[in-house]
Amino acid sequence: MTDNPGYTADFIKSDTDRATFMKDPAMDHLMTALVSVSTEIWAQARRVKIMERLLEDHGKVTRELIEGYMPSAEEEASWRAERDRFIERTFGSITVGHSGEGQPMMEFRNRSGMGGDES
Repeated sequence: MTDNPGYTADFIKSDTDRATFMKDPAMDHLMTALVSVSTEIWAQARRVKIMERLLEDHGKVTRELIEGYMPSAEEEASWRAERDRFIERTFGSITVGHSGEGQPMMEFRNRSGMGGDES
């Protein structure tokens, strides 16, 4: 069992690193790389937004201020909308036509770790 009381069970590694979702495994690797790079880009963009806000409000930025920053509900909503546009621009051409409900990105966002309520 884990030493961290916040978790009830140890991590169970899945075999997704061996799974293939497309006909060509190289395409799977490219998608994995694209999702990873996109996640890093969004994380950096969000950090820049935090630094800009801190400079506006305090005239300075420290690591502690960045790490402790809590966005307002309005900022969260704005960032979430901007993130969704980023995902659509980045992955939209890949997923067009793959949803019969007219929302090609919803399933991908939820599986990519870039969607949902967390940012």
